[in-house]
Amino acid sequence: MGRLFSNPWVITIVGGVIAAVVSAFLIADLLHTSSTGSAQAPAPAPAVTSNAPSTPAPAANPFTAGSTQLPEQLIGTWQGTVLQANDSTQYPVVLQLARSAGTVVGTSSYATLDCQGQLELDAVYTDSVEVTEYITSGQGSCTSGVQITLKYLNKDQLFYSFAYSGDPVDGQATLTRS
Repeated sequence: MGRLFSNPWVITIVGGVIAAVVSAFLIADLLHTSSTGSAQAPAPAPAVTSNAPSTPAPAANPFTAGSTQLPEQLIGTWQGTVLQANDSTQYPVVLQLARSAGTVVGTSSYATLDCQGQLELDAVYTDSVEVTEYITSGQGSCTSGVQITLKYLNKDQLFYSFAYSGDPVDGQATLTRS
């Protein structure tokens, strides 16, 4: 018997069988727990103290991709200053976003350009939405039919960007909730 367990091949095979059996039980338990949802929550991690201000991390996937409605997190008034890349022009923008029936989900206003528009929802992704802006007044100073991407940064900030001349980003701004 002592000679059987001194052979490295036997020890390797026995160890492999034991590891396979233990792994099978752990995987079966994990699959059973995740399908029944009866697992207990793990104990909370110990608190870490710091003098630095905490900023909440953005949710990994705050929106439901493919939805036909504006995500609730975007409802409200957002404002900021757009930087237009082609000539470094800057101008203020105010977006008023609402969850309403149909595709119109809000309005845009560019006070210094004297134009306003309506925003129609095109697509919802996991962390952003695409809308098309149709200018309703001040058509001479703003371009209608521009696709705007609104990327959710956190509950108080959106990244606004648009492209209409073939550049990846013709204009951009960080908007804050007001």
